[in-house]
Amino acid sequence: LLLLLLVVAAASALQFSANSLEGTTSAVGLSQKHLAVLRYFAQLTFLQPRAAWHGWGPATNDTSCDSNTCLRYQISALAYATALAATRTPAHQDLYQAIFKDAVMRMLDRRVWQYVQSFSEFRRQPTFPDPVAHKNIMYSGHLAQMLLLYERVTNDTTFAEQGFDLIWNSTVRFHYTTSLLLDTIAQQMEQQHGRAEAGLACEPDSIFIICNSFAHNAFALQQTLHGPNPRYARLQQAWQHTVATHGRSALGSSFFNLDYLLFPGVWEPVASTGSDSWALAWLAPWWFSGTQPSHVPNLPQQGYEFLCQSPQWRSGPGVRVNGSVEVPGAYLAVEKVGGRLFPFDEGVTTALWVLIEQQQQQQ
Repeated sequence: LLLLLLVVAAASALQFSANSLEGTTSAVGLSQKHLAVLRYFAQLTFLQPRAAWHGWGPATNDTSCDSNTCLRYQISALAYATALAATRTPAHQDLYQAIFKDAVMRMLDRRVWQYVQSFSEFRRQPTFPDPVAHKNIMYSGHLAQMLLLYERVTNDTTFAEQGFDLIWNSTVRFHYTTSLLLDTIAQQMEQQHGRAEAGLACEPDSIFIICNSFAHNAFALQQTLHGPNPRYARLQQAWQHTVATHGRSALGSSFFNLDYLLFPGVWEPVASTGSDSWALAWLAPWWFSGTQPSHVPNLPQQGYEFLCQSPQWRSGPGVRVNGSVEVPGAYLAVEKVGGRLFPFDEGVTTALWVLIEQQQQQQ
């Protein structure tokens, strides 16, 4: 309750410009700016009715969303940031639980996954419109990781024990528990062999390194919370071997290949700093899970060093602190190959690199 009151007060207490570095660091706890960000998260989630989507942008009305600003990515990123904040002040759970649970419920909302009707392959499946029963790891992977992080942060086992519903209409709904969702993902991964063994496709003809990491993080979290699971461990080792053997790009312009194309059965080597930063940011948490570090290449560290030496670094405009001292900036530029490969905002790409750096410093 105390933290909630502080968050509510934070917005009116801000005394610095939008681009200032002031308020972004804190040795312990949460800074004034951290509280303001949490206030924003609260406004997007539980401070408005569940049926309202104010602040989420045009994606709320896009029935065929297949871009980097889709609701599934916005909601999951908010949830992950909330989980990270919870590690700073673990004694204050009320606010985090309120934000995180509302985010999970929004992730389950049909408007987030109704895009499955835009893909003919999905429509042809007997399981349609179930969004997790056939491929679509770009949704199911995030959902799984969110559910396990929510349980880890809040100790609330509601989704694990009572489950949840994916509701298409008044007569069609799909009931899952966390473990059933993980098993559904695992069963599909077990059907993929060859040069993309244990991978699961997204769109639905591409298997991305990025998207599969979310599911493997969920496998790792499930085992941390509920004990070893040989099935999940085998899949993690198989996908780890796939990424180590086939995932590296041979072109030198990016660290990873972008994806494996099921047709014609080749890895697509043309990627970008945007896709590299996203992939590496979520690789490290599961990469050594249940595996001796000496038995696998340290791709998280190698990828970090690759990005550190990237020619895509640019000198950014100076940032003024308190209106006087100018701190030079730097950012990772994103080469928009063909205008379509993960054209992230360069600020997002650079922020992901900071996450990668923090992971390396903590190892």
